[in-house]
Amino acid sequence: MPAYVQPITWGADSNKVPITPITEVKEALIGDGHQIIGTIPDIGPVESASVFDVSYYDEAISLGEAKGIVSDIQSLDLETSLDKLSPEFLYTTIKSKYGESFINWEPETLKIVLMDDFSVEDIPDNVWEAILATRIAGEGIVWDDYTAFEKAALAVSGSPVQPGVFQHVSVEEITALYKLMSSISPEEELADEVARYIAARMHTDGYLYCGRVFPNSVQEYIFELGASKALTDSVHGYIQSMLTGEPGEVKDKIRRKIESLGTSEVDIQIARYISLL
Repeated sequence: MPAYVQPITWGADSNKVPITPITEVKEALIGDGHQIIGTIPDIGPVESASVFDVSYYDEAISLGEAKGIVSDIQSLDLETSLDKLSPEFLYTTIKSKYGESFINWEPETLKIVLMDDFSVEDIPDNVWEAILATRIAGEGIVWDDYTAFEKAALAVSGSPVQPGVFQHVSVEEITALYKLMSSISPEEELADEVARYIAARMHTDGYLYCGRVFPNSVQEYIFELGASKALTDSVHGYIQSMLTGEPGEVKDKIRRKIESLGTSEVDIQIARYISLL
């Protein structure tokens, strides 16, 4: 039976930074015709021509220079710290050893080979789920279906996955998956429903500025949810100034900014953005 979707809408203060978790986010109740079985973010219809003038993603801000600034670049061996590997590093490690063909191997075969080649007696369940999830991270379904995106984001970060149930996914988990997806299939584009899902999750958790971490469309949808354009413009100005210069200079700017962060709305958003780099 087709799902019955009933929208719940109410206003939002566009000049207020959402508190985590925000209760005013728009949602839609999902039912099977007899009972409510869950909820999904609902940010309403989006016009084909956006009324917002958004140029954050298009400007020449090189995040490549900032990569590895917030967290050390990983150089771990698979056999020593399986549970500490990022999804991207996990994928590239396995791909560099076996080539892209590992994506099509039977799970049982892949597990046996990994355990033998990396001399491990067992692979933790959360890491094994992450390995399997990385194999579909570049596939169309994760780019096109928000439910597949949700489950993949949880799996690649080692979080429990519950099929058929809407689960909370952190912005950090979403970011980790999208970075992996982009590294595997850089020419692919997020479907509208996936971009809307990311925007709803970011807004719910109080992340109002996505810069170049996500595509431009995500920022547009965050604005439609009520984010202040003036606030995000201020954040953008600070981020742009920090990411301008030589790599060493960029590192120093970001570290100094982190040390001086306060509790203002702008500083909160800067801190949240830096945490995603």
